[in-house]
Amino acid sequence: MTFMSLPQWFRANAALRISLLYAIFASAWVWLSDRVLAGLFQSPERMTWLQSTKGSFFVLVTSVALYLLIRRDSIARGNLTAKIKQEAERL
Repeated sequence: MTFMSLPQWFRANAALRISLLYAIFASAWVWLSDRVLAGLFQSPERMTWLQSTKGSFFVLVTSVALYLLIRRDSIARGNLTAKIKQEAERL
């Protein structure tokens, strides 16, 4: 499946795309990483420390990812606006 094969309403809605991508990634990260930690460590103290570290890492990674996704969309919108202005001036 390519991006262009997705419905137009979905391609045009960056907020929805970013939110869905975040929800999928976040859910998978929490679910899978908790299972891995539970299988590797039995100590409650160690688990608490590791889960806090894992949570901090998750916040850092998702913050960067959200920034990049939002920035990419903003640049694309700016480019589209510039093209529309150029076309309007040409007419």
